[in-house]
Amino acid sequence: MVDCVFFLDPVRLGGFGQLHRLADVRPQLPFRQPVVDILGAFALLAFTIIHVYMTTTGHTPTSHIKAMITGWDEVEVDDIEAS
Repeated sequence: MVDCVFFLDPVRLGGFGQLHRLADVRPQLPFRQPVVDILGAFALLAFTIIHVYMTTTGHTPTSHIKAMITGWDEVEVDDIEAS
């Protein structure tokens, strides 16, 4: 959803074929558009940092990444869960 912020701005300005005119149109944009762009950039950065951190919280730093690639993860089962 954050990516939509980056793609809607050129679409709103007249399509992706008009990106060379972005510098001419940019000063005429209202104040809220740069704020939305900056917030979207920070949200995308936070999303990336959080997901990279979450992939390293397993038994080893690469255990979750290995599980995503191989499709197999070893899980410890308690006696209560086994019955």
